[in-house]
Amino acid sequence: AAARPKDAPPPEGAAPKSGVARAVDVVSWAALLYAAAVAVSADGLGWARFHAVPPPWREPLRNALQQQAVQVELLMSKYDGEGGQGGASILLGPWDAQDIAQVPLQQR
Repeated sequence: AAARPKDAPPPEGAAPKSGVARAVDVVSWAALLYAAAVAVSADGLGWARFHAVPPPWREPLRNALQQQAVQVELLMSKYDGEGGQGGASILLGPWDAQDIAQVPLQQR
């Protein structure tokens, strides 16, 4: 195939990307790959035996995820119709057994 001259218009349907668009594209792909690495690492689902989150960020991130999980669990129990239970044990993540949160379910 013949090389296309630099000043030739792009092929039909293809728009040229500016430097900013390329940078945004690279950063978004890097963020997706990092999120996937965190998800499978010991910091996420625990499928792999490495940590992708830096040590100073692990505890705050874990606490934020636990708070969100408890809120979701409370909302599910509120709208599920099984709010008559006294409390529920919620296991959050692949952590040790001492990380079980006892959350009282509220009836409304």
